[in-house]
Amino acid sequence: MNKVAFYYRKDLNVTKHGEYKAGSDMKMGDPVRRDDATGTLVLAQNSDEFEGIVDAVRWNVQGGDTLDIKKDEICRVGVGVDYEFVVKGGSSDFSSINENTEVGVNAGKFVIVDGTTVTKAVGKVIKKFDSGEVVVRIY
Repeated sequence: MNKVAFYYRKDLNVTKHGEYKAGSDMKMGDPVRRDDATGTLVLAQNSDEFEGIVDAVRWNVQGGDTLDIKKDEICRVGVGVDYEFVVKGGSSDFSSINENTEVGVNAGKFVIVDGTTVTKAVGKVIKKFDSGEVVVRIY
């Protein structure tokens, strides 16, 4: 069984905006914002900063799957509404988040909207598979 996974499950409305460099080490599926002045993607610190999720295209990795994106590596940002991505082994810990629970962003990670620390939802966990993969729909 794969230890990590990342893919778009429903991406008909997702727009990939150019190529950026990672502003720091991150993992595919991390919530980010664009810094157009530096041409980098940086981790979103809250739901208001959230613009999309980071990913990288890799054509030559076989068997050594990783979600790691190193600082200054070329990457993309998936933005839009009503798209879904699937992640397993990312930075955000979805293991304690139940299906149909809204998520927001805090300190560069997806977390439960608790009404106190995180009040604005950016998406929802819509499915958890036995494999450990989690489907998140972005609003």
